[in-house]
Amino acid sequence: MTTPGAAVATAAPGVVMADTLFTLLSLVALILIVLQQVSKEGPVSGDLIRGAIALYLLIALLFAFLYGLTEELAPGAFNIPGSLFTENTRGEAFYYFSVVTLTTVGFGDITAVHPFARSLVMIEALIGQLYPAILIARLVTLHLETKRGGRS
Repeated sequence: MTTPGAAVATAAPGVVMADTLFTLLSLVALILIVLQQVSKEGPVSGDLIRGAIALYLLIALLFAFLYGLTEELAPGAFNIPGSLFTENTRGEAFYYFSVVTLTTVGFGDITAVHPFARSLVMIEALIGQLYPAILIARLVTLHLETKRGGRS
């Protein structure tokens, strides 16, 4: 005899997968909106800088969800020490790994094993190197244009 709770429990992996996919879509939409706002022409302001920082952290969050989805679809795609990875701390472990990868610190305690996971890690590491360099160049250029143009 099954109960309604048992039906929900057996459907939970599909629900978790759907939740993850909708979260990813929402994050991509939010990233695109913030990117559009940060890319506007105009003077360098506190809002622009805060938006650029928020975008950087949203990218880390996006990759954390991508890593979680990869691990869900291909169990064992990441080599994670047992002390870092429990069912309750799974999201935290992938966010930690994502920030470590994006900032290119690379402690090495979590490693990508699956080829697709390695590709994601390489893409995030490249973004982690290029984004700050391009952002700083853009902010300096906007600031110089503002000073030259007499805009405030």
